[in-house]
Amino acid sequence: MNGEPAAIGDTVVPGATVATEEGAYCEILFGVKNIFRVLENTVAIIRLEKGRGNIQVDKGAIAFLLTRLSALEVEKPEFLVETPSAAFGVRGTAFFVAVENTVSTYVCACNGELQVEDAAGANSQKLAGVRHKALRIARTASGGYQVSSPGLLYHDDDDMDSLADRIDETIPWGRPGY
Repeated sequence: MNGEPAAIGDTVVPGATVATEEGAYCEILFGVKNIFRVLENTVAIIRLEKGRGNIQVDKGAIAFLLTRLSALEVEKPEFLVETPSAAFGVRGTAFFVAVENTVSTYVCACNGELQVEDAAGANSQKLAGVRHKALRIARTASGGYQVSSPGLLYHDDDDMDSLADRIDETIPWGRPGY
């Protein structure tokens, strides 16, 4: 974290850069029932502060299970995940984000709902799924953005269920959840 090795139980201060290497991952818990797993070969800036959460994923992938955003200590907390090609607004959901390269981001609403838009603030849409609904947002050669539906990639039910197990939750697959 911030260029130094992290240990179990370390506190992640707002603005900390978390970087994982090949074969490593990091789980970050906040509040009572919120967790995200920073997967191998990922670089992200973590900003969890009163009233808002912001995760900037520069490369790699993160799996999220956010069930009690009231931990951010406001009635309607804001939680935003940003990548080089897209941004995702969250109220509480199970979702997965992968920065595929500098121009393409994959996002999956595993169970719940996200507000998705490209980095230019266009192509805004609600992405809702009860069992994995995914989009790819990619910058085109002309500087615009293309949105496609690539299907399930990079993760599966077991990956998300193992994350839920860490906070004693069960993802309600097949019906609206978080």
